Amino acid sequence: MPPPLSIHFDLGDSEHWAEADALVRQAARHSRGNEHAKALAALRKAVEIAPSQALAHNNLAWLLLTGPKELRDPAQALPEARKAVELDADQAFYHNTLGVALYRLGQFAEAVPVLEDSLRAGVGETDAFDLFFLAMCHHRLGDAAKASDCRRRAASWFESHKSKLTAGWIAELTAFQDEAAVVLAEAPGHAKK
Repeated sequence: MPPPLSIHFDLGDSEHWAEADALVRQAARHSRGNEHAKALAALRKAVEIAPSQALAHNNLAWLLLTGPKELRDPAQALPEARKAVELDADQAFYHNTLGVALYRLGQFAEAVPVLEDSLRAGVGETDAFDLFFLAMCHHRLGDAAKASDCRRRAASWFESHKSKLTAGWIAELTAFQDEAAVVLAEAPGHAKK
């Protein structure tokens, strides 16, 4: 008689996903309350306990890229953004986060196709998030015409969608629009060290 069949399911870290989800939500509340250090701690714990959860990696990268200046760390954000895309390549906003990380690290030529992929995949839902950074990338790469076109399209999208956006998105896009204005006021091809 053959031995009884034994089936084993490897659930990986999925048993910790509920806890990680709660930490991601907690981090969002902390961010809305301007408690960014607490948000950062919650997101770091979420990726530690559930390393296969793409959203936790993405949100950690985003905070490290766009949070208060004293918490920003693009070098730490890049592997988190890459991991989010690796885990769930179908999420356009994960590609956006990766593109922003590449931009913040001065990897403008690598950032452009990633941001363009995000723009296409976003199907009109989040265009300005990609276009403001595409404008800055093209400007840093010396293409003032493409930079100006992307900035114009971003500003137009932002203005036409502003009434439907959350306060958080409005604040982020306003900051990105202001940043793009500063960058595009410099000589094309100029990158600050």
